[in-house]
Formats: sequence, structure tokens, C-alpha cells
Amino acid sequence: MKLVGKIFLIMFLFIVTGCGEKELLFTKDEIVKGKGDHSEKVETHRIKYMSGDLEIGGFFVVPRNRNKKYPVIIYNRGGNRNFGLVDRRVDYLEYLASRGYVVAASQYRGNIYSEGRDEYGGQDADDILNLIDKMKKLPYVDRKNIFMIGFSRGEL
Repeated sequence: MKLVGKIFLIMFLFIVTGCGEKELLFTKDEIVKGKGDHSEKVETHRIKYMSGDLEIGGFFVVPRNRNKKYPVIIYNRGGNRNFGLVDRRVDYLEYLASRGYVVAASQYRGNIYSEGRDEYGGQDADDILNLIDKMKKLPYVDRKNIFMIGFSRGEL
């Protein structure tokens, strides 16, 4: 087979199988300085991700040692709009992650970090479901062990 034929065959296989395409999990992923006593054991990420047509802010915290798969805790914040934002609880997320969990938290829609309108238990519940889908795609996540914790509104 001539070189041109081989190149064409390789390109065709990439197009047909979807190889080379990588799903964008986060529209923004910035590693930030930890806020708690456990920050040396974990890596804290400030993220933005898509929930439908809206860009939603949040965090995820992961143990620095990623040689195994970790269970996930989804932290559901209380409050509404700008009251109860996750920023004030990053130290708690880091504490949980230092105990061997990947911890993720959404700011929900409708505040200074996220697009949309706060619906207080309406479509903003989709923001959590979409965050769970993103977490399941991380290579160091145990997809069969995903749990939730919430306070006040986060218990809805």
C-alpha cells in the first residue's frame, strides 16, 4: 500500500471511530491555593462547567496521590443566590478530600459565579446532575461510589 493510501486509511479510522476527540469536561479549571489545614494533602480546583446552555461555577478537590480510584462526595450547599456560596466552605471540602474522597460542589445557577436564574430547587437541580456526570469521567473516580451531603437547601 502506498504512503498516501496509508495516511488516508489512518485519517478515515480517526474520523469513523471518533479518536482524537476529547470531551471538554470543564470550561474552566484553575488550581487554587487551599484554604484549610489539609491543603497540603489535596489539590483544589475552581471550575466552570456547562449545565444545559448555562456556565456554572464550582469546585472539586482531589487527593494529591491519584494512584487509585476514589469515592466521590457531592457537596450541596445551602442558601440561595449569593448567600451560602461554596467559597466559604472550601476548607471543609479539603478536609473531606484529605480523608480519601474526591469532593465536588456546585455554586448552582443564578449568582455571581454562575449564569442563569436561581430557581431554588427547580432546574438548578440539573446543575448537580451535570456535575455528577462530569465527575464520573475523571480517571481517578470510583463511578460506583458516589454520595451526597447537603445542608439546608442542599438537602432538597
